[in-house]
Amino acid sequence: MAWRNAGITSKGYHLTVVVLGLAGVGKSSIVSRLIGNSFRDEYEPTVEKFYKKDAKIKNVTISLNVIDTAGDHDSFRRELSIAYGDAFILVYDLTKAESFAEICRIRDDVIKVKGNNCHCVIIGNKTDMNVRHIDQGLAENIVKFDLGHAYMETSAKDNLNVKSIFQKLFQHAGMIKRKKDENSRISLLAKVKTHMKVLYKKKNSCVISL
Repeated sequence: MAWRNAGITSKGYHLTVVVLGLAGVGKSSIVSRLIGNSFRDEYEPTVEKFYKKDAKIKNVTISLNVIDTAGDHDSFRRELSIAYGDAFILVYDLTKAESFAEICRIRDDVIKVKGNNCHCVIIGNKTDMNVRHIDQGLAENIVKFDLGHAYMETSAKDNLNVKSIFQKLFQHAGMIKRKKDENSRISLLAKVKTHMKVLYKKKNSCVISL
């Protein structure tokens, strides 16, 4: 899937990331950590907010518009927010099983609007809590193998894994190539060149084996 609203400027990529999930799962806390490295213990219902941030990941500069959506969005307003997005951070609360079920429904809304190859990372938030109602292995298998998206667990309160969210999202979408992928490409090119040399040496032969 192409990045519908994303653009490439002389400075790098420009794209819009939409953060979705039920009220109270920690969406705004994660965004606050990502944008300004701050955290508030008090819960305040979110009215949809927009942020801008320049991120640099592995020497790639990315100009971001981040939409922090309200958790009580109706389906129409949610689909409108999704329509503006190039990539999506879907957040659920590890202590509330219903929030994971809702994330699966929200993911279906994203697919409905953006198509099957949408770029999503699903986040299980609040690892700092002593109670967990979603098994990590089960959630990771569902997200990776059934839904086909990247998966992470974070704590906005403890600032655990939050800074890695954008990198995980962009790697999953193919914008940032992993080093091992680059090494594989170089290795493949070397094999092709070697094979072409063999073919060149055998150009006068009546039999060429591949």
